[in-house]
Amino acid sequence: ETGEKHVIGKGHVELEGLHKGGKVFPIDLTLSEMEVPGSGRKVFIGIVRDITADKQIREEIISTAKFPDESPSPVLRISKEGYIIYANGASHALLKAWDRKVGQKLDDYWNKVVSENLAAGKIKEIDFDAGDIFYSLKFVPITGSKYVNIYGFDVTERKKAGRRLEESEAQVSAIVKAARGMPVSWSTS
Repeated sequence: ETGEKHVIGKGHVELEGLHKGGKVFPIDLTLSEMEVPGSGRKVFIGIVRDITADKQIREEIISTAKFPDESPSPVLRISKEGYIIYANGASHALLKAWDRKVGQKLDDYWNKVVSENLAAGKIKEIDFDAGDIFYSLKFVPITGSKYVNIYGFDVTERKKAGRRLEESEAQVSAIVKAARGMPVSWSTS
């Protein structure tokens, strides 16, 4: 009993099967009706296939497909022509800095980066200041599909720490120069 009416000739129907031990498992059922030549009798042919592995793979694909949307870091996909074909929610600051939306074409600079990245077929990394956030952008060419995935990583704290270190080194250098009687120049950028 399938619990469904009219499953014959529908193609594939997913149902639940029951193993001898009582374990429920997913099955794919295909039923066909045939007339036995010369007898006027009908015969029903059924093919039952355990699809446990298929369902697990399908669930993994769905879960993996959700990953970019759940990522706290920007994930974008750019076509070989330079159009933004996907951007997850975390990409908002980048899109705002670029003054672009999904479906729009990148400006000439970024379009050139994408084109060169696809042509080279190698991962390229570029630091980008998006206003309040510094990103390290990894351009990953998917050459067979003719698009580039961009993965953004927030490196704001690293950049700030680097600037503080440069300022400290400049101050130490100035103090050393002053101690040696050399002219001092202070810079705070």
